[in-house]
Amino acid sequence: MTEESWISKLKRDGYAAADAIKSTYPMEWAVDGFLPAIGTSIWFGAGATGKTQLLLTLAAQIARPLGNEPHKWLEENVNVCGRILVLSAEDLWGDLMRRLGGIVSSLQVDTEIQEEICSRIHIVPFLSMTSAEFDAKNPCLFFRGDTREWEPTRTLKEIEAYIEEWNSTASPRDRIVGVIMDSATTMAGFETTNAEATTNFLFYLNRLCVRQSLFWAIIGHTLKDNKFDPDNPQINAVARLRGSAMWSTTPRSVVEVRLAHEEENLGRIQGIDRRDILIVNVVKANSYQASRTPRYLQRIEGAAFKDITSLAPRISEGGEIVRMYSDEEISRLSAVFDLVSELFDNSARGRVTFRELSKKFEESSANDPFIQMDGNPRHDPGKAPHGGFAWCLHQIQNKNGIHYYRQGFDRGDLASARKILTEGR
Repeated sequence: MTEESWISKLKRDGYAAADAIKSTYPMEWAVDGFLPAIGTSIWFGAGATGKTQLLLTLAAQIARPLGNEPHKWLEENVNVCGRILVLSAEDLWGDLMRRLGGIVSSLQVDTEIQEEICSRIHIVPFLSMTSAEFDAKNPCLFFRGDTREWEPTRTLKEIEAYIEEWNSTASPRDRIVGVIMDSATTMAGFETTNAEATTNFLFYLNRLCVRQSLFWAIIGHTLKDNKFDPDNPQINAVARLRGSAMWSTTPRSVVEVRLAHEEENLGRIQGIDRRDILIVNVVKANSYQASRTPRYLQRIEGAAFKDITSLAPRISEGGEIVRMYSDEEISRLSAVFDLVSELFDNSARGRVTFRELSKKFEESSANDPFIQMDGNPRHDPGKAPHGGFAWCLHQIQNKNGIHYYRQGFDRGDLASARKILTEGR
């Protein structure tokens, strides 16, 4: 035990938190709310989702020369500028270059700047290398040595040394500020369910990040059999990450990247194939001010993405969908709100019967196109035709706008229910 060992410092009160209330200790984000500037992060999803493509767009924004305003990624500020190292054991050189070229070409900048961006992204395509370039059996980064302890491979030590050497002479904006690892499955060097190996691997990488002042964004994968609740997408999100618990515990942020589910309500997003809708969401973070808002992206031609979050459902902190209706559904709900409100306003009892509802519906449907729907108010909610009269009444009832009784409905808080259902608040 030396004087510099942690236990010696602990005995000398070297880790006492006396300054905690005197200092702010600001959180450093590479991308506000999504990617810490220092430490590991996991970006996981099913195969062929678009994770590599998404992180290449990140690389392009970080490698882009600074202007007067911060660059944006996922509609958040990009706070670092420098070089990015991309380690790939899944794609060929030509595929990665084609994707990156499409992404950078879509940026509204001069050709000279596009070329500069590409030159600041270093792609290491292990699959495309000859045996003379890379003589190891595989590009794994951790292995079990002769002592049976998990430790870094020669490949990881060489990457570490390269970054150290480069950054020792680089200007502040020419440093390597991040590494993208594609992926944990193909490069970790062990089965991702191995808790001991995962613990050693992530502990080593996190300390490496602190020492070299950069981030490692690691691509992970999901389980083959995933539980998904289309009405509450946040539930079980972390559990969908394949591997031991340490993959979601140790990283500073864990981000799910998935395609829109076939039964998922997409709010006002219409006319887009669900296979082209990417949803990016921080599902766990031990970092201050992490994002709680999912981002909805549309995959567009040229390997880039278009942000369509403004059209998507809003999700509360508890994961509940706050706004989940299309423009047509909102129009129908509004028409039914008007119809029901008028009936209640003319009722001295504060209640309306199914017979009164049906009669009013028949009168209104001739003049209002949004009332031209299935008009039976007595349908079982579970069997009511979507968008029909009974369906609208059931949505209003769920938000306490009306209360069911045997022959109809009593009046509830119609004003609050209307705000929730038609305005998303």
